[in-house]
Amino acid sequence: LRASAGAFLPAALLAVLQAAAVFVALRYGLHLTFADPGGLALLLVLTGLTFTAINQSLVAAFGLAGRFLAMLVGVAQLAAAGGVYPAATTPAAIQALHPLLPMSHVVAAARSLIAGGMSNVFGAVAVLLMWLLGAWLVTLLAGHLRHVARTNAPA
Repeated sequence: LRASAGAFLPAALLAVLQAAAVFVALRYGLHLTFADPGGLALLLVLTGLTFTAINQSLVAAFGLAGRFLAMLVGVAQLAAAGGVYPAATTPAAIQALHPLLPMSHVVAAARSLIAGGMSNVFGAVAVLLMWLLGAWLVTLLAGHLRHVARTNAPA
């Protein structure tokens, strides 16, 4: 637990700083006004923390291959999120991923928080929290299994 938290905290701090940078870039770089700036800031922070936890869990579970898997998950999320192209215009495999991956929900919630309305926000937060919790559990399990393997290894 201590090792997992120790590895997560520096990356989590970076995720919070990145969320702040995105917020500032949207507000002052693109001159967007937000219907709910506080809600958007919190969504961006939760998103960054969730994706940090997902990355950490993949690396914890798969080692160096987890870094590659994290990149593939990121690419799949970009393709399935509906932020670049509407999900309905993408291939069937991408459409199937759309409701399962957290970025799809983040895009919908961010649109609501920027334009006004809360229709997608609570669902997105719930999805992010489920992914965050699941990623932490995978990280803890991978760390525990690695510890057990080292402890039981022949001397």
